[in-house]
Amino acid sequence: MTSPLQDLPDRAVSSLFNTEDVALVLVDHQPQMIFGARSADPQSLVNNVSALAKLGKLFNPPTVSSTAAHDAAIVRMSQRGIVPVSTASVLSELQRDWARGETYDAVNEIVADHMGAWGQGVNYVNAGFSKK
Repeated sequence: MTSPLQDLPDRAVSSLFNTEDVALVLVDHQPQMIFGARSADPQSLVNNVSALAKLGKLFNPPTVSSTAAHDAAIVRMSQRGIVPVSTASVLSELQRDWARGETYDAVNEIVADHMGAWGQGVNYVNAGFSKK
């Protein structure tokens, strides 16, 4: 008989970040500025920011929101050793393991709502395996 999946403790996965050694920094996310965004299409931008904000609420890392000029802020942070990462990376590293039951449903809801094709896959699996 196999044992149920166990959540990996944060200390066992030292190569991934955890909420004790990261900060969520949301730079220049002003609604009126979305029309000029060129780094991503507007819907992807809204989905990424929404997903990051929800992950911040769920995992509670220190969070900073700024209206500083985006490119200049990224350059300054990078010069100080900050490593910008994608929304999918933040979500995956904070969740770490799908056996982490206390955040599993909330993370999958964020994926379904904001992560495009990945979210469509979650919806497909949920529809196929939901109990009727």
